[in-house]
Amino acid sequence: MGVPDYVPSYIVDGNVTVMPNAFGNFGEGLLNVSKLKTGTVTLARLCYNSGSYSMHITTADARTPRKWEEAGWAPPAPQFPSLEMIFDYPVEEFIQNVMSQHYIISYGDNCAVLKDFFDLLSISVI
Repeated sequence: MGVPDYVPSYIVDGNVTVMPNAFGNFGEGLLNVSKLKTGTVTLARLCYNSGSYSMHITTADARTPRKWEEAGWAPPAPQFPSLEMIFDYPVEEFIQNVMSQHYIISYGDNCAVLKDFFDLLSISVI
């Protein structure tokens, strides 16, 4: 999982690293290419479907990713801030519950507190 823009400095492993950027019609600017901290993370995504909300929550071991490139960038594409997610179950089980391409991560196992919060809101947790 990667992000082609801003990441907070407190999740960066080492110094924040930026490089000059010119992409499409956006003109020139700076692009964050920082390496991210690894470890246990919680992934979460809120979804609205058929009149009700649900929340997909899981944990993963976030590791330094293999080299990858964002689609649409001319080679050599920059290495965006990203993590490789290793689940303690088959990745296909995660994929079956993916609600969109955008997930939020937080460091640590935050599943219990999130489940308690969404129970209070009567939002089902997957």
